[in-house]
Amino acid sequence: MRTPATRTNHRRSRTPFVALSIVVVVATTACGQSEDTTGSPLEGSRWEMTSVRDGDALIAANPTTIATAVFSNGQASGSTGCNLYQAPYSVNSDSITFGDPAQTGSACAPGHTVQGNAFIRAMQATERFVISADSLELTDAAGAAQIMFRPVSESPLTWVAWQLVWYGGGTSPLEGTQISLAFRDDGLLTGIAGCNSYSADYQIDGDQLVIGAIARTEMACMHPEGVMIQETGYLSALDRAVAFTATLTGLELIDADGTRVAEYRFGGRIRDDVSGATDGDPDLEEAENHRNRRADRNVMTRTWTSGRLATTPRPHDNPK
Repeated sequence: MRTPATRTNHRRSRTPFVALSIVVVVATTACGQSEDTTGSPLEGSRWEMTSVRDGDALIAANPTTIATAVFSNGQASGSTGCNLYQAPYSVNSDSITFGDPAQTGSACAPGHTVQGNAFIRAMQATERFVISADSLELTDAAGAAQIMFRPVSESPLTWVAWQLVWYGGGTSPLEGTQISLAFRDDGLLTGIAGCNSYSADYQIDGDQLVIGAIARTEMACMHPEGVMIQETGYLSALDRAVAFTATLTGLELIDADGTRVAEYRFGGRIRDDVSGATDGDPDLEEAENHRNRRADRNVMTRTWTSGRLATTPRPHDNPK
């Protein structure tokens, strides 16, 4: 992999930014304290839902949202795929009891609402659990599966289709345009900037981010009005990013002054099996195109450098 352009280490003291927060009144046990779950095999674990019971059947997780469970200090919390929730839990051997959950009250897309409601019903019907290194199954008293989970990867950043919420000083994408960002786990990021596809190498160190020269395709879009100005502004904001905050549901990019330059929302998993093909995903296809451009020494590549686009010919490996 090409080493990205070197940037000064801008590590600094700053107040962390939280991509999505929840304020709830936490339900507690009868004594007014959370249950002691120190010895529970669930304590400290983080999970992503793969399926949930809805009526008589288990339904697969909606690919355009994410439902999660984090078990910490006697509390289960996360996202239903629609709203955030938090509920006390207690365990006894392989038995588990959840208290009444507190939730945010967001209005969601119909499919997300259906999944969110099913998730809460299934959690309240749960009485037992089966845990292994690669799965967590919550079941009712008869052993019928209610919710199935897989472990959350160490990094919530990669293999997610992040959809732009705003960039710069709070500018939202123009209606009818798509701006996205995806980080592969092999050091390549890719996305759509409103008109053109783009890609770049990247490196991370903790919460620090180094993005190399950004290459993009060369289409000139006329509609909607201002789309090319938007693209320039967005790529400029992306180029300024030197740090990030990522959760399971949101991503923020931060510049050297500690100012947020872009915010994204979770837009679905790109691919479960990272060894598979691109399967028609535009972000992954652009990533492969980027790799081809890097391999082809004769290709003219437009790169974003210090706020301007430069067209640079690649030298021949064996000049005649």
